[in-house]
Amino acid sequence: MNENKEIENLLIRLSGVSRDITKSVNFSGNITKKQIKERETVIKKLSQKLNLDPEYLTEKLNL
Repeated sequence: MNENKEIENLLIRLSGVSRDITKSVNFSGNITKKQIKERETVIKKLSQKLNLDPEYLTEKLNL
């Protein structure tokens, strides 16, 4: 149950980062280094929890 909660929290973080990146691109056309780092961190942690390759996960999530 605890692991499911961790995965849920990572998905929520990823959703937030994706939303922020979309807003940045729509308004200024740029993505910040902080947003990129946060996305990479969340993808890495999520891929470890799901036993998936980070690149595969990124591709399947269209990120």
